[in-house]
Amino acid sequence: MKKLLAKIIFKRTYTRDSTGRFAVKFPFRNSSDELGSSRDIAVHRLQQIEHRFSKNQSLSDQYHKFMDDYLKLGHMELIPEIEIDVPASSSFYLPHHPVPNKNGEKFRVVFDGSAKSSSGISLNDKLMVGPQLQTDLTTLLLRFRMHKIAITADIEKMYTQITLHDSDFQRIVWCNSPFAPIQDFKLTRIAYGTASVPYLAIKCLQQLVLNESNNFPLASKAALKDFYVDDLMSGANSLSEALELQNQLTQMLSSAGLVLRK
Repeated sequence: MKKLLAKIIFKRTYTRDSTGRFAVKFPFRNSSDELGSSRDIAVHRLQQIEHRFSKNQSLSDQYHKFMDDYLKLGHMELIPEIEIDVPASSSFYLPHHPVPNKNGEKFRVVFDGSAKSSSGISLNDKLMVGPQLQTDLTTLLLRFRMHKIAITADIEKMYTQITLHDSDFQRIVWCNSPFAPIQDFKLTRIAYGTASVPYLAIKCLQQLVLNESNNFPLASKAALKDFYVDDLMSGANSLSEALELQNQLTQMLSSAGLVLRK
């Protein structure tokens, strides 16, 4: 029943703007009423990160660049002071932290939807993860090996291409320096680290297929069966078919603001 409900919520609440970009709402389990206050833990976690910045200049530089880019691209917005004070159940502050790559030299910022609020309930506790929508990886790889001509690609920064309607549930705290005041922001795009995001991203891709199947028949078929989240492993039996598939996939995805890259 919950899996069906997640589909119903998506169908009723997703929109596409004038550029074709998708906007979605979180599929909550019942409601968000059980969420407690969450800003204090987010502030505490930010202070811990700032302490690490003082000992690691490379981490500090990369983290600040990520946040600066997010702000410049419109992926997060400063919350006006008059809008900050809302009921705890109407918002959630996501703590964030750096995750290093295998070499430990580069970092990416991850948002923590599993952090507990003052009620002991996290945002992820209240979100539905949705049903399994894609073929399992083993089946996908076996099918991929059968093509005479292989096509591989991925959707560039897929999550940041999808807008979130209820962005007050993706609030964060941030400051540009230890001497600057802490400010409140909200993430306008679905954020990695929240439970519903993989489902929502895949659901947007599948909805795009439903919307555009008549215009891009080859791409629609491949998008339904040859994607594993944002990774494409497809192919064709001739060069002409492969080129047409590549062209259709590029055009279909771009109609939703999605960029396919090698």
